[in-house]
Amino acid sequence: MNGAYGIALNEHERDVLLDVLEQALKATRIEEHRTEALRAKDVVHAKETAIESVLRKLSAAQKDA
Repeated sequence: MNGAYGIALNEHERDVLLDVLEQALKATRIEEHRTEALRAKDVVHAKETAIESVLRKLSAAQKDA
């Protein structure tokens, strides 16, 4: 699978996961804004990017369903 993972979610599970990820993204953006150390900022930014990527994929899957 090229390092990718597959997961089967029902509609409710997908909705809950989207909500949790959106909350995590908001918290991560606040954390990034408050972080002063450059290395720590890079780690937080990478986390933010990963969350955004998963949200995009879930949203795309929702549109395809």
